[in-house]
Amino acid sequence: MRRGEFDFPNDEWEDVSEEAKDLIKRLIAPPELRLTSHEALKHPWIKSLAKHQKKEKLTNMDFR
Repeated sequence: MRRGEFDFPNDEWEDVSEEAKDLIKRLIAPPELRLTSHEALKHPWIKSLAKHQKKEKLTNMDFR
């Protein structure tokens, strides 16, 4: 990972979409190539998940 290279060799990854793997690779890339949080939120995999989510208001929570 330090070289910015990562493979998804295990059987656990075979059902993970290519878009999800792309996002992971871009988030663990060297700092000069890494996505910002803003860019990550615009990634196609995140956007595809957001389409299916309900919008809910957050309540004011007291964390004292």
